[in-house]
Amino acid sequence: MKRSMPSKSICIIYNTMWAVHNFRRNLIKHLIADGYTVTAIAPYDSFEKKLASYGARTRHIGLQSNATNPYSDFIYFLRVYTLLRALRPGCVLNYTIKPN
Repeated sequence: MKRSMPSKSICIIYNTMWAVHNFRRNLIKHLIADGYTVTAIAPYDSFEKKLASYGARTRHIGLQSNATNPYSDFIYFLRVYTLLRALRPGCVLNYTIKPN
């Protein structure tokens, strides 16, 4: 039986690109230096360009971080699920309450 190699792709899901840049910048740089493809998933903000400047990929996903509507949270879950199915990462790092 042929075994597939684990993916060298990692997705980091946060509630803002600003937070990814400020709190996971060094982790992302080390992972990229080790040959991983790192994709930051969060709503768009101006820090996307900074993430891209050191090699991270970015994907936008709508999020209402202060919403308490179960319907909007379910839609967010479906968007995350669909995106992760398409990207097929070897590892996913979720931070903050909504992505978790």
